[in-house]
Amino acid sequence: MNISQLLEKMIAFSDKNIHDIDHLIRIWTYAKIIGELEDLDTDTQFILEVAAITHDIACPLCREKYGNTNGKHQEQEGARMVRDFLADTGMDAGQIERVAWLVGRHHTFSNIEGPDYQILIEADYIANASENNYSEANIRNFLDRIAGTASGKRLIEEIFLGHTVPTTKSKGRKSAEKLQKHFDELERVRKEGEEKMNRSIDRMMKEDAKRSLR
Repeated sequence: MNISQLLEKMIAFSDKNIHDIDHLIRIWTYAKIIGELEDLDTDTQFILEVAAITHDIACPLCREKYGNTNGKHQEQEGARMVRDFLADTGMDAGQIERVAWLVGRHHTFSNIEGPDYQILIEADYIANASENNYSEANIRNFLDRIAGTASGKRLIEEIFLGHTVPTTKSKGRKSAEKLQKHFDELERVRKEGEEKMNRSIDRMMKEDAKRSLR
């Protein structure tokens, strides 16, 4: 499966929960942007995007089983669930295991190993900060202590603090142009995501209506 097919599969799995669907599209978009700005290799970029799409796969189960979506419960349940979810996607065992490893750590901010892990943490934080109106102090603390990629730091600055992290003049100009290009891509992807979500919801509603007539 390609990324769009995986997105549709995860949207269907989310069972019309608009918050969960919106969140997974949001974090996937940020992860895609940061990964491409950081020039990840093709396989690492793919694994990162799959992990972003599936990172909260355990949320429905956790709500039912524990009455909340505590991060540690998500990690514990999600690593197991994502292996089953990806089993029929054509991904190889190594790719699936890396995604499961990432999903099983996406709320753990210590001992971050690998650019896919670092970017997943940054993308999830950006999405959560925008959804939950994190304070400037919280954002600056994350920026200083957890954020690790130059592109992730720039995004956090641009989105929440209104200015960019200083860079060298020539590199900064090129980075700014590349960042603007990806902001434009973010808007395009957001619109496409909304359209895919609406089509999936319409299809599921039609299927439910057909079943109710049987």
